[in-house]
Amino acid sequence: MHPVIRVVCLLLILVTASMLRPTLMGFLFILAIWLHLQTRGKALATAWRMLQRIRWLILAIVILYGWFTPGQVYFGGHYSSWSPTHTGIDLALSRTLALILIVLFVSHVLYTTSRDGLIGALYWLGRPLSRFGVSVDHLLLRLVLTFEFLGHIEGLLRESAISAKQHVPYWQRLTRRLAYVFEQTLQKAESQPLRDVLIVVPDAPDRKQWLIPLGFIILLILIARFG
Repeated sequence: MHPVIRVVCLLLILVTASMLRPTLMGFLFILAIWLHLQTRGKALATAWRMLQRIRWLILAIVILYGWFTPGQVYFGGHYSSWSPTHTGIDLALSRTLALILIVLFVSHVLYTTSRDGLIGALYWLGRPLSRFGVSVDHLLLRLVLTFEFLGHIEGLLRESAISAKQHVPYWQRLTRRLAYVFEQTLQKAESQPLRDVLIVVPDAPDRKQWLIPLGFIILLILIARFG
């Protein structure tokens, strides 16, 4: 499949997941499982790493929706003031599942599409925005540099975790690690030599391949209508 078509399908999935419709989310979960089975589960390692990185975001979603949404409480009596609400838990679960769903699809695209292919597809799709004064070149340049520094930052995080003193309180270890990563990243950025960044722009997808996102849209509409 052409990288542009993959990115278009991913954007459609992101929009669909944000609707929080149970039938649509159920269909997308089945589709995500099927896609990951095609990679023999290898893309799941990427998904697992991404979920670990956003675990605090998931916890924040559960707490904010579960305990700060008005409604009937789960536990009455003496624990009613500390109890989450039925509505809050339902909202927290639906948004958490939508986030996990998005991670599954993004990880699959990242695994099956090369970095150059992904950046080229985004450039191809973003070119029409240049007519409205948006500098697509600058946006993609920042994206390329971000991709290149991610691996460096991950290595620094591992180094800081090994060197951190375990007897120091957690919050002190965390602030020291963040300060170390920030300082090392600035040093690397200042010492980095100037160089050209090449963005490989792909050819336009074959017209027949546009039937894939079109058929996907029709299928989603049918599921939403009759599901």
